[in-house]
Amino acid sequence: MVKITKVEHCSTQEIDEFFQDERQKQEYLKEDWARKHGFFMEFGQEKICFFVIEPVEGSHAWLRRLLMFRTNTKMAVFLLVFDWIAEEAERQGYESLIVSVNDQVRAELLELIQFKKIYETPLNEELPGEWYEKKLKPVSKST
Repeated sequence: MVKITKVEHCSTQEIDEFFQDERQKQEYLKEDWARKHGFFMEFGQEKICFFVIEPVEGSHAWLRRLLMFRTNTKMAVFLLVFDWIAEEAERQGYESLIVSVNDQVRAELLELIQFKKIYETPLNEELPGEWYEKKLKPVSKST
């Protein structure tokens, strides 16, 4: 079973257990956006990744950071992580999830899970890499 928890709802001990050392924790959580929009994902009893879904213009979400430490993660789990992140973005009401990649292998993996290459992003800054987007079906928020 997958469990997703906002970083701001985690104890210091839980955060320390995921990051391998204090320097690394400071590096990945130094920006306000990382702490405000950051999440941990657990699969079974193990935290398998840290990720940041940052809102951008309109109803888009930017997968700004994804960090997985386990080098022996099976490819199927790696692909499922992207699906689970997309599901979380849908739960938050986003219409699309965008991500930047810097190599062809990752680009091809994204295409396998219905991400489409895009040539313009809703970001107001020019960033390196090729951009991909997955259209989502946001969960409507009850009024």
